[in-house]
Amino acid sequence: MPVYGGRVEPRFSVTLLVDRGLSMEVWQPLAGEFRDLLVRSGAFREVSMVELIPPQSRVADGAVGLRPVEARQVVWKSPSMLRQSPPPLAAEAQRSLLLVISDTAGPHWWDGLMFDVLAAWSHQLPVAILHTLPRWMAERTALRALAQAEIRNNQPIACTSHYLVRDPDGWDDTLMRGGALPVLMLEPGSLAPWAALVMGDGRLSLGWVRIPTNREVLQQQLEPFRPEALDRKSTRLNSSHTVISYAVFCLKKK
Repeated sequence: MPVYGGRVEPRFSVTLLVDRGLSMEVWQPLAGEFRDLLVRSGAFREVSMVELIPPQSRVADGAVGLRPVEARQVVWKSPSMLRQSPPPLAAEAQRSLLLVISDTAGPHWWDGLMFDVLAAWSHQLPVAILHTLPRWMAERTALRALAQAEIRNNQPIACTSHYLVRDPDGWDDTLMRGGALPVLMLEPGSLAPWAALVMGDGRLSLGWVRIPTNREVLQQQLEPFRPEALDRKSTRLNSSHTVISYAVFCLKKK
């Protein structure tokens, strides 16, 4: 006799939020290839791709928006509105994953805007940064200003803000929930553990970056590592080196 059962279908939908900052232009073909790979795998109910249009200036509350890649109309928002807007979803929030494809090197990362936005979205669904650079290069971007953290999760399909977070120096009795984001690389050794973590495998722990809940604290951590701040520091060092070299030259001449 035939045995009837429910139709097996993928559990999750996934949205790829592609950073369209200037430094990300070279990675746009890679984002498209990754989207096609997920579609062909058949592992998701739906795979959608959305572009993040970053602010034109980090000083002013400039234009920033989200738009589907296939759509022609752009929905513009201000950064303040973006922080309060819901994340782009491929389907209902309970079955959605959000992967942000970026090099975390644009001004919208250095001023803390994107970290702030992703921290807010992590209260609604699983969120992760899918980095386009190798790990040793990723540590030279805006990620270098953030403290490292390790997380565990024993609740299947829980939002990222519900994950248990600790400092790398050891587990204690005061585990915190939330305040960290996963940073994944385009390699099986990074993506597979994250998939197990989303499904609540409490035996695994992953390395993440801790996001301060206070926006001012976040900006203070980022400020010394901004490219323009490092350029000013390099200029001062070069000027000091020139003065010292000239002094030594004069002493030798005498």
